[in-house]
Amino acid sequence: MHAQELPDLPAPDEHPDWAWREVRVVLDEEINHLPQRYRLPFILCYMDGKTNQQAAQQLACPVGTLTSRLAWARKRLRVRLTRRGITLPAGVLATALAGHGLAAVPVRLADGTTHSAVQFALGKVATAGSTAANLAREYLNGVRRANVLKGVVAVLIVGLGIALVIWWLVPGPASPAVVPAPRPDLERIQGNWQVVELESNGRALPPGNTRMVFAGDQCRLGSPGRAGLPMTFHLDPTREPPTIDLDYFLGKEKVPGRGIYRLEGDRLTICYCRNRGVASPERASEFVTHPGRQETLLILQREKADARPVQDNPAK
Repeated sequence: MHAQELPDLPAPDEHPDWAWREVRVVLDEEINHLPQRYRLPFILCYMDGKTNQQAAQQLACPVGTLTSRLAWARKRLRVRLTRRGITLPAGVLATALAGHGLAAVPVRLADGTTHSAVQFALGKVATAGSTAANLAREYLNGVRRANVLKGVVAVLIVGLGIALVIWWLVPGPASPAVVPAPRPDLERIQGNWQVVELESNGRALPPGNTRMVFAGDQCRLGSPGRAGLPMTFHLDPTREPPTIDLDYFLGKEKVPGRGIYRLEGDRLTICYCRNRGVASPERASEFVTHPGRQETLLILQREKADARPVQDNPAK
């Protein structure tokens, strides 16, 4: 295959200011629609430039919880933009956030407004009529009045330009590649998992040496060398988010656990609601627990092949 000589063209403006201003209108509106528990970590990390550790310390929550909320916020933004007819690749969205997040706002003003928003969420704002609070309200009102149609057109133009550049520069494959079908979640979840973070009823707890072992449609939660809590489980990866049903017995009482899961390579996140003595079982709807709702959040890492499994018989 002979290389095709490309004509000399002027370098495209990678991020034209007018286009990003229009994209910003749509992004700001969708960010503003995020629930507060996800919006504040998103603003701190992606718009205020803080690390996950710094943001978690400022919001007084575990780093793992903050990381889960950031992942949820990114996914929800992509879903909402897609529903509005805007398809942004992950790289374009990251560039928009990293390069133009607060480009139109002075740094001191942005820091002050973000700080006031976080302090207000934590119940520490001195007065509701402060300058930062008023500016934040004026800003949000302006976002609601923005012309969304212009933003959609700008995003489509930017996306089309990127697609054309890729089409010109990347040669096509000599022959169609055979992409293997993805393994089902039931197969991928099998094996031993180490609990690295644990949260229950809104509080972070030490995970200790707790493991979760999946075999077939059975699983067991406990420590190595001891009999863990036996459960049956069922996955439904077709739902959004994917759901997991856990059923276990306390004596003769069957306790249904209804929740959601996220399986990303060797990392598994499960949040479920324990429905002991409840006629109509509830299901956890997000990867965070709430006080008084009997919810459990497990963040697990797949063990190495030589790790010891949880034993069925504690005497062995």
